[in-house]
Amino acid sequence: METEGNATGEGWVYVAENRAQPGIVKIGRSGRIPEYRVAELDGTHTPYPFTVPYRVLVPDCALLERRTHLALAAIRLGREFFACSVSRAADIIKDMAADSILYQRCDFETQVDLKDIESEAVAEDPFRSWVASCANPNARFAATRSLFMDWCTWAERFQVMVGSEKAFVRLLVKEGFVRTRGASDNVRGRRGFIGLAIPQRRCSD
Repeated sequence: METEGNATGEGWVYVAENRAQPGIVKIGRSGRIPEYRVAELDGTHTPYPFTVPYRVLVPDCALLERRTHLALAAIRLGREFFACSVSRAADIIKDMAADSILYQRCDFETQVDLKDIESEAVAEDPFRSWVASCANPNARFAATRSLFMDWCTWAERFQVMVGSEKAFVRLLVKEGFVRTRGASDNVRGRRGFIGLAIPQRRCSD
């Protein structure tokens, strides 16, 4: 299991929040999709799950996390927790990251539309951008063929190479997703993955 301090090199710096702790955010780093990291925090300590309203992918996640923590030292509550809003934490992360952001995703209302950011992210790493849009630690099964078709739609939208379904499966496994077979009646025996769910895509901009 990943610990908070061992992710180095390329990885995510994220802002997590919990509705049971208003006005407090957690700023951490992870080599995996951040939703998987914060899912490990859920349990008996809080009645609500953590969410990740903001995250960035950068070449050196440890450096960015350290810079961000130092910039917010005056409002640090201990470890990775800070007394501030998600939008303020996101602004500090972006300032500290400068031009090193490979991809960012925002899920809070004050953030500007992601169309331009998303396009730049896909140009940098189209597959990881698609993975970030589908990652869901609560998802128990998604059929490989359905995931591949969604990837094809995504890739065609941004005019990047689709590749073969076999190569697609290898990339998902490399990203750490676990292969499985469907157990419910409508997907029984079908090959798929745990931890991915096809979101409702917005219409082309």
